Amino acid sequence: MEAEINERSLDLSSALRSFHGCSIRGRKLKGAMRYNQPPRSAAMKVLRHRSIRECLTVLCAAGAIVVVSVGCESRTAREPSAVEKQQLDRACGDDAAKFRQRKSAAGDSIAATWPYTNHYNTSKGRCFVEMSTSWDTASPFRNHTLRIVYDAIEGTEVAKLETLTWFDDIAKADSPQHWTFRVDGEEVSAQSDRLRVFRALMTR
Repeated sequence: MEAEINERSLDLSSALRSFHGCSIRGRKLKGAMRYNQPPRSAAMKVLRHRSIRECLTVLCAAGAIVVVSVGCESRTAREPSAVEKQQLDRACGDDAAKFRQRKSAAGDSIAATWPYTNHYNTSKGRCFVEMSTSWDTASPFRNHTLRIVYDAIEGTEVAKLETLTWFDDIAKADSPQHWTFRVDGEEVSAQSDRLRVFRALMTR
């Protein structure tokens, strides 16, 4: 497969060089007609139209090679096997523990005390660490849950989600429950793409 892709890449390079040559010939032909102003004979018109057709043909061929090459590269990509996923998850767990140690040594109280989980995201190829905590507020009553996702290797914050939940009447068993979602401090709807993207960080 790699040899086939390399061969098509060489064909693409040759096609682009041919197209570049067509462009130069077209510009020279146009310049000659503009500055020398020869009589516009039928032969000159045929030559110009033929040059344009040749360039368009080369450009189309180059585009087709690009599409085929990209398609071949996409087919070579694959999901890691079950054994590979276990190895990636194990390595991610080690990176998460080292991340927590670094944050704790730096005096980061959140990383030192909050519970955490780790997950290797195969779609992004990154190891994430999620730390979470919850608390209640009164007047009016709200239950808050804060989730912060970090990159275990870089040690940087990726995103955070705060969820507020409450009931119209907590004393009633059938009282409706309500939610408010805030991604990176901005309130979003339950169907928003930003909320979906955040949740996918620790699931894909």
